[in-house]
Amino acid sequence: MDVTKVSQEQIEKYRELFATVHDDENWKMPTKPFTTISRKEAEEMRDAIVWFCGGAEIRSEHVLVPLHKDALVKTLAQAYVVTSHGYYHYVGA
Repeated sequence: MDVTKVSQEQIEKYRELFATVHDDENWKMPTKPFTTISRKEAEEMRDAIVWFCGGAEIRSEHVLVPLHKDALVKTLAQAYVVTSHGYYHYVGA
């Protein structure tokens, strides 16, 4: 990530995304997992976490997802899970 090319608008978006996964007591701790079936959303979350923590990982898993909002029937889909070991880990503290 080239930090010289990140706009103030993008930083605000990163802040909003990071707020959904960071530890409320100490944002420098490992994040909560973020799971999505969208590779693009996973990459956006990864970028947001990297902006604040310095590192994040995306792994691929298979999960059961409903066919639609009210569906009882589920199907197997590929999901992406974004996690981070936290700021302390990436700065070597």
